[in-house]
Amino acid sequence: MSTKMTKALLTALVVMTLASIPGCIENGKSLVIVASVIPEMSTSTGGSTACTVNVQSEDKFDYLPSGLLDLNFPGFSGQPHYNLYVQIHNYILSSANADNLTNNANDVQLVRFEVRYKWLSGRELLEDTVNFPAGQGLLFIEDQKVVSPTSGIIPAAGDIGDPGKTTSKVVAIPKDLIGSNLVNIGEEYVDSLVLGARVKVIGKTLGGSRIESNEFTFPIYFCWGCQACLDGTYVACDDGQDLFSCKPD
Repeated sequence: MSTKMTKALLTALVVMTLASIPGCIENGKSLVIVASVIPEMSTSTGGSTACTVNVQSEDKFDYLPSGLLDLNFPGFSGQPHYNLYVQIHNYILSSANADNLTNNANDVQLVRFEVRYKWLSGRELLEDTVNFPAGQGLLFIEDQKVVSPTSGIIPAAGDIGDPGKTTSKVVAIPKDLIGSNLVNIGEEYVDSLVLGARVKVIGKTLGGSRIESNEFTFPIYFCWGCQACLDGTYVACDDGQDLFSCKPD
């Protein structure tokens, strides 16, 4: 067997061994943001609506590949914002003992979200400050980091193929600072820009170890007035973004 092949096999064995050791934590791999989940809307007999965000299973996994934000939505009053719902998996193997009723040390307590930004499309427009003066104010968004507290506990994995799962809401675009600057894009250029929200969640195992997830990049597109109903009867889980409907007459 060649030296290269031997090294490759040893590396694979080490990775598999680490993955199977209860309590072995690897930042970016043990705690994983896997997708953006679509909120489900239901309407009661009285006409009121409610939205729920459910953990998605392998046999029915509905997710949102990208977002759409209406910068001119009337309810924003010039400060658009975007809410993202993510599904998070905990791949740390359970340390629970059937004879020990104490908490599982490998359950993860979520602490906070961190969101950074990157323009995925339209950077050349933003850098052309002569023809697009607002560009400089929009480029600064890439220098920002938004931190928001969160909570919840994700159970440890039952085995390697059965991670603990939960969903959580994160404000991907807050209305102050970032949202208020996005309105400077204007109707003429709104189709040219795509903003990547780079989301990471920080947590702590019940055993006391700090853990952080992978960086999950979610692309957000923009429109100008695309989420408005003619009679103002707008129905959505989050105003001005993504899926919505107009109430029938």
